[in-house]
Amino acid sequence: MLSKSLFPLIIFLCSLIFPQSFIFAQTPTSSTSATPTKESKLEDIQKIRQAVQQKVQEKIKEITSPANVKKAYIGKVIEVGVDSFTIDYQNGTRQLLVDTDTVYIDSKRNKSSFDKVKIGQDILAMGYTDENNSLLTKRLVFIDLKTISEKKNIIIVATLVDVSKSSPIVVAVPFANKDTQYQLKIDTKTEIVSKDGLKIKSDSLSAGHKVIAIFPISPSSNSKTYSLTKLIDFDYASPSPTPKNQTTP
Repeated sequence: MLSKSLFPLIIFLCSLIFPQSFIFAQTPTSSTSATPTKESKLEDIQKIRQAVQQKVQEKIKEITSPANVKKAYIGKVIEVGVDSFTIDYQNGTRQLLVDTDTVYIDSKRNKSSFDKVKIGQDILAMGYTDENNSLLTKRLVFIDLKTISEKKNIIIVATLVDVSKSSPIVVAVPFANKDTQYQLKIDTKTEIVSKDGLKIKSDSLSAGHKVIAIFPISPSSNSKTYSLTKLIDFDYASPSPTPKNQTTP
C-alpha cells in the first residue's frame, strides 16, 4: 500500500501532465453545496481517460510523423514564388519553403539573399521536411552543377557512417539510397570545408555528420574505393576561441 505521504506528490505530478483534467476541490462556501453523484464521478473519470488517450495519440503522431526530418536537396530552380522555390530533383520536383531565418550563400561563399535566386540557378538546399514533404529551408547554397558534371564527378548528399582512425578512409551513405555505401579515400588533394567554406582537417570528421561528397565516377582501385575530391561537412562545429589572459593593472 502506498504511503499517505506519496499521495500529494502523485496528485501534483498528474496535474502537471494533465492540467485541464484535474479539478481540485475548493473549500465549500455554503452548506447547501451539492454532493457529487456517482454519475458525475463516472463522467470525470471518462474525461480523464479521454485526455490520456488524446495525449498518447498526439505523442504517437509526433513520433511517427515524417515531418521534421533533416533533408538536403540538389537541383535546378524552375519556379520562384513569393516565399518558396521549386526545383527539378531526380526526375521530379521539390518545393522549398523559405522565411526570414533562411540563410543564402552564393558561389563565392558570401552571404546572399532571396532576390538573387533566379530560374535556372543550381542550388543546394538544407532544412527539414514538413507534413507535405516540402522542405523548410534553413540554408540555401548556390552551386554550379555543370562545372562539376564536366569533370565527370559524382555528387552525393550523405551521412558519414564510419570514419577510420587508422587510415584515410570514410564511408558515406547517400540520403537518396540508404542501401548504398561509398568508401572514400582522403589524400593531399582532397578539399575538406565546413558549410561556411572554412577549411578543416580530416580528423574533425565524425560518424553521423551530414556531408556533400564529390568524387570521380570511377573508383581508384579494384577495392571500389573512390578518391575524394571535395567534402563539405555541414555538422562541423567551429571551436570556441580561447579567451586571452587579461593582466590586472
